[in-house]
Amino acid sequence: MSAHFRSKRVFELGHAGSLLVTILLICAAEALNSEGQHLLELKNGLHDEFNHLQNWKSTDQTPCSWTGVNCTSGYDPVVWSLNMSSMNLSGTLSPRIGGLVNLRYFDLSNNLITGDIPKAIGNCSLLQLLYLYNNQLSGEIPAELGELSFLERLNICNNRISGSLPEELGGLSSLVEFVAYTNKLTGPLPHSIGNLKNLKIIRAGQNEISGSIPAEISGCQSLELLGLAQNKIEGQLPKELGMLGNLTEVILWENQISEFIPKELGNCTNLETLALYANTLTGPIPMEIGNLRFLKKLYLYRNGLNGTIPRDLGNLSMNHLTGAIPEELSSLRSLIKLDLSINNLTGPIPSGFQYFTEMLQFTGGFPSELCKLENLSAIELDQNRFTGPVPPEIGNCRRLQRLHIANNHFTLELPKEIGNMSQLVTFNASSNSLTGRIPPEVANCKMLQRLDLSHNSFYDALPDGLGTLLQLELLRLSENKFSGNIPPALGNLSHLTELQMGGNSFSGQIPPALGSLSSLQIAMNLSYNNLTGSIPPELGNLNLLEFLLLNNNHFNW
Repeated sequence: MSAHFRSKRVFELGHAGSLLVTILLICAAEALNSEGQHLLELKNGLHDEFNHLQNWKSTDQTPCSWTGVNCTSGYDPVVWSLNMSSMNLSGTLSPRIGGLVNLRYFDLSNNLITGDIPKAIGNCSLLQLLYLYNNQLSGEIPAELGELSFLERLNICNNRISGSLPEELGGLSSLVEFVAYTNKLTGPLPHSIGNLKNLKIIRAGQNEISGSIPAEISGCQSLELLGLAQNKIEGQLPKELGMLGNLTEVILWENQISEFIPKELGNCTNLETLALYANTLTGPIPMEIGNLRFLKKLYLYRNGLNGTIPRDLGNLSMNHLTGAIPEELSSLRSLIKLDLSINNLTGPIPSGFQYFTEMLQFTGGFPSELCKLENLSAIELDQNRFTGPVPPEIGNCRRLQRLHIANNHFTLELPKEIGNMSQLVTFNASSNSLTGRIPPEVANCKMLQRLDLSHNSFYDALPDGLGTLLQLELLRLSENKFSGNIPPALGNLSHLTELQMGGNSFSGQIPPALGSLSSLQIAMNLSYNNLTGSIPPELGNLNLLEFLLLNNNHFNW
């Protein structure tokens, strides 16, 4: 081989090697980085119905321009925030989320995600906020979450998560807020909860958490809200709760808590709400509760409490309390709610009650002149023996949001002044002896969400204005003497979840417009009327409806 040929061969090989290196460098420069690949794997496990993630592409070098992704600035950016909230995403959460080791903020709330919370999320050691609420997640809380020592906010409410709260949660030393209500959690609260010195909020109601509240909760020195209502918690309230001086709300209603109310609760001097109703508490109400000078709401009804009423208290209905209502209650000018119903109290209502200028809610029996209170927002007279008409002065309560007068003996027509209460949200006048027409002025109550006039003697046609109450979620008109056609305007009530009109004398055909009630879920009851014609096929659009009751009419089948 000549020297010229060898020289040429070496040149060609050298040129080819340089070209290969150049190609590799170009490919490396254009390839998606590892965090982007983790995110693409995450996307592959999801169904993105509305293409929110359509710009997540493998042809990019980094994911920093992708929807929902935020990166740090600088030469070598990394993903620090991932916001995928409210994108109507379904599918499962890939374990590849654990590859985003620089992630500090992850919000996947308000979607349709199923499956388990991946254990690999424990690898995101810098995570400060984790929002997974309002999905369909199941399985147990992985113990690996306890490795997230920087996590400040954990919200997993409104899912289907089951199992016990792991002891490892005590490792969340930075945790400020833990929200897990409306799941299927079981078992006791972990004793390690006492390690959470920075925890301010616990909200885990509507689960099946059992056992007693551990004494170690005294270690949660920053705790402000303890919310564990509607569980299966039992045993005595720990006296150690009295060591939590920052508590403002203790919400433990509808559990199985028993024995005495600990007097040490009187040390929680910042307490504003104490809700212990629907338990099995016994014994007297401790006098130390009177130390709670900021207390605004006290709910102790449906227990087995006995003895006399101490001063400075609020809601004590459905117990066995005796004696007179103390006049000293009149000095509580910041009192928001007082409920003394269903007891054995005697004597007059203290005259000083008329000076409750801060009163927002008042339930049980009270003089009609209380309607003069400018800030009154709730009147509850349910299950008493009131008689006579509803007074037109009720229209003076222009800030009233809740009017409950069910299960009494009220008679005659509803006053047209009902229409003055433009802020009314719920109106329940069921199970009385009311008659006449529904006043058309009720259409002025545009904030109305729940209207129950069932089990009365109302008659004649429904006012068309009912169809303009666009916030209505519940409409109960059953067991009256209504007649005439069902107003097609009711089809405008797009938020309606329950429609009860059975047991009347409605005639004519079912308006097809009722098929537009897309939120109707609980029931549509038109039974026991005089309806005729055919059943409109539009009712087949009510995909969420559980009960459709059309029996005892005169349809053309």
